[in-house]
Amino acid sequence: MASDAERRRGTVGQINDVYLFEDPLSTAHHISREHFLIDAEHGLFYVVDRNSVCGTIVAGRTIGGDRTGGRVELHDQDVIVAGTAASPYVYKFVVS
Repeated sequence: MASDAERRRGTVGQINDVYLFEDPLSTAHHISREHFLIDAEHGLFYVVDRNSVCGTIVAGRTIGGDRTGGRVELHDQDVIVAGTAASPYVYKFVVS
């Protein structure tokens, strides 16, 4: 596994499909470098919090936070918030 220093230097390959950027001058931070992933298993979908600091909110329920991680099943139309309830990173999961 790559170290944080290697990731900051950019000497490690891409590990995420989507990268989100917060204003570096902001006093409130909502997202972690590797915040969450959506996983598919046996026809079901899951949000997996990747040990983020602020957690991930799925359908109003917080998973993870304080680097604890967690996993919850996703359902059609669930709202996913990366970070705290004040986070601007809000997504809707839609099964098509």
